[in-house]
Amino acid sequence: MGGFSKDCPVCGKNFTSLIEYTNHIGIDHKDIPPDQILKMHKEDKWSFSNK
Repeated sequence: MGGFSKDCPVCGKNFTSLIEYTNHIGIDHKDIPPDQILKMHKEDKWSFSNK
């Protein structure tokens, strides 16, 4: 079984524990909406459509 490793999308801090990561997001970045955190460092889908 592999270990957990995740960088915070807001500040870049690396976590090796899921519990520490979720606590960090919930406490240190509580003023940022979860949907905004998920969108950080991701490009919107590209489209050639004019819709």
